[in-house]
Amino acid sequence: MKAEPSEFDRFDAAMRKVLSVSHEELQRREKKWKKERAAKNRKKLPKR
Repeated sequence: MKAEPSEFDRFDAAMRKVLSVSHEELQRREKKWKKERAAKNRKKLPKR
């Protein structure tokens, strides 16, 4: 029977997954997300 991983082990595994993504990839994804969010916000604004 295997023991449940500790809170530190879960945190460590999550950080390793996050840090495995390159900085350039994170910037590209953030730029795309911001562009999509801005487009959604423009649609919600009332027209004057």
